[in-house]
Amino acid sequence: MPLSCMGYNSKNVLAKSLWGRIPECKCGSLLTYKSTSKYSNLIKQFKYKNNKKVGYFLARQLGLELRNFSMTNFSKVKAILPVPLSRAKRLFRGYNQSEILAQGVSRVLNIPVRTDILYRRISRVSQTKKGRFDRWLNLENIYYADKSKLEDLEEIILIDDIITTGSTVVACVESITRCKNIKVNVLSIAYTQY
Repeated sequence: MPLSCMGYNSKNVLAKSLWGRIPECKCGSLLTYKSTSKYSNLIKQFKYKNNKKVGYFLARQLGLELRNFSMTNFSKVKAILPVPLSRAKRLFRGYNQSEILAQGVSRVLNIPVRTDILYRRISRVSQTKKGRFDRWLNLENIYYADKSKLEDLEEIILIDDIITTGSTVVACVESITRCKNIKVNVLSIAYTQY
């Protein structure tokens, strides 16, 4: 598999792609995504073909990488938040792939998954064919956080399936940090350099 080998820190290629858009945080990704790679089919099977087993497998691998090789103490991280899907997309797919990933990482790191904090307001068209600027416009004011559920948290992990431009992550982090000054770290199964 095309492992990213980027680690979990604030200076890797994923973290640098988010510099200036969100507060400094630790970031990590299991794979480097290329649509031409034979392993891209794993992501497609999980994301579009209802193959949850692939998602749990990849999430477990990410969790093991973090636990065994990141040299990070996760004791301050009190929640893993999956990027939420719209209700329509969740009904169509039958599950939220980011939630499956969060559950898999949670099992390895023993950090609870919280789906009661971050929400998506409405469904918009898919981001997959959009450029950087159009992705940003498509996500403006689409996420919101429940401020009351953030009160006891100081540090969390936000997890998404694939990070391309980072627009989704930025929109989610902005909605959370608008409610509370909290450290939001970022994980994904795959990162593609845009």
